[in-house]
Amino acid sequence: MQPTTHWSIPPTPAKIVIAILLLLLALPVQIRADLYYAKSTDGIVILGLLSTPPHGDLLIPHTIENLPVIAIANRAFERESNLRTVTLPKTLTTIGRSAFFSCTSLTTIAIPDTVNSIGDSAFEDCPNLASLTIGTSLTTIGNQTFYGCTTLTTLQLPDTLTTIGTRAFYNCSSLTTLSIGNRLSTIGTQAFQDCTRLTRIILPDTLHTLGIQAFSGCTSLKTATLGNNLTSILGGTFTACTSLTNITLPHTLTNIGSSAFYNCTSLPQITLPNLITTINPNTFDTCTKLTTVTLPNTLTAIASKAFANCTTLTTLTLPTTLTNIGTWAFTQCPALKTLYFTGNAPTIGYAVFDYSPNTTLYYLPTKKGWTPTFAGRPTATFTLPPTLTIWAHRGCKAIVAMLYGGGTNSYPVEYSEDFKVWTPLGTHLIGDGFTWSPWTICGNQPFPGSDCGEQLFPWGKFLPELDPHSTTRPHRFYRLKQ
Repeated sequence: MQPTTHWSIPPTPAKIVIAILLLLLALPVQIRADLYYAKSTDGIVILGLLSTPPHGDLLIPHTIENLPVIAIANRAFERESNLRTVTLPKTLTTIGRSAFFSCTSLTTIAIPDTVNSIGDSAFEDCPNLASLTIGTSLTTIGNQTFYGCTTLTTLQLPDTLTTIGTRAFYNCSSLTTLSIGNRLSTIGTQAFQDCTRLTRIILPDTLHTLGIQAFSGCTSLKTATLGNNLTSILGGTFTACTSLTNITLPHTLTNIGSSAFYNCTSLPQITLPNLITTINPNTFDTCTKLTTVTLPNTLTAIASKAFANCTTLTTLTLPTTLTNIGTWAFTQCPALKTLYFTGNAPTIGYAVFDYSPNTTLYYLPTKKGWTPTFAGRPTATFTLPPTLTIWAHRGCKAIVAMLYGGGTNSYPVEYSEDFKVWTPLGTHLIGDGFTWSPWTICGNQPFPGSDCGEQLFPWGKFLPELDPHSTTRPHRFYRLKQ
């Protein structure tokens, strides 16, 4: 005889519907003390809670009627507000949609290694969930799975995980530590939006796409390390990351979406990789501390408001490939004094330099389409000095011989092994007839990008004589400093 049980809270309509559907499917609902469940051909499916266990601590057994517990049904524990902790069995493979939705007292959950899928909104609106352990078999985290888990501080995702769904960790506002496994390929739209205490992210090389607004509003995020195979950053990905100071874009990147770095008010510099051909609308709008921008020699278009409100940007060199500048592209840039155009005059949009009263446009005398004023700003010619070319050797993969001397111009040479700390190698004569960038970088080992062009230093001594450690260090990069 089954023990007498009583509902501690009324059954929700959703649970009643589930029970009816199971009855219609000839899967009779069974009762076991504080749980009700159904049998399937593979095992037991937990349908819900009959009564809140003592102190709100629920232990779901490994087996019921000698069958393994394999799944928690959709909405099984939805809005069970007195549930505090749940111990899941190691036979479990699936947690259904909204299974623990709005369990507002839930503090601890450990997802066993056997679980490979967690449904949409499974733990959404669990504001007291502070301790979360995820097992080693999980491949997919659904949409809004942990949305609004505002007490969660630490998250370690397994190597098996390939997909993080839309808004999966949206507004996890206490999250400070995020560790992502090495097989992740997709981060969905707004996946980590408004995780306001997250300070650092390291994304794996397996990641190909960052979803729209994936890290938008992460106001404490300072450093973002992106995987080396990332091809697309979608719109608004880092919008309003107001503490972001350090981000390196991989050479594989082909697209940066609109407003990707909008209102990143602490970002001081950015280098766009060679596969980027367009800077989309509002990409760097309101990056108020942006002072250094390195553009690729493949860039053809700067869209509307791309650099609007960049109030500390003073100078920018535009490549010969540039053919179009959109409306308000450089509006509200009061410190912008110098724009160097190395190609013909581009097609220009409306009010490109509106409220940028100090800008002068410089062009090479041999280029076409220029007039004494252009887009409402004065123009002047300039001669390309040796230090003005944009990243003359930016595509270098390796340098076998690094030569110097034979010229009349002296330049400081520096080396680095991490692109962060640069150490002087002294000032050296550079051969005449060659052009260099303010920050030309080449390496002594394979370096992402296209093949090397001409030798960095055309005459004189070899690299080991300039830097004796160049052949003994696994990675060492060099630059000429203006």
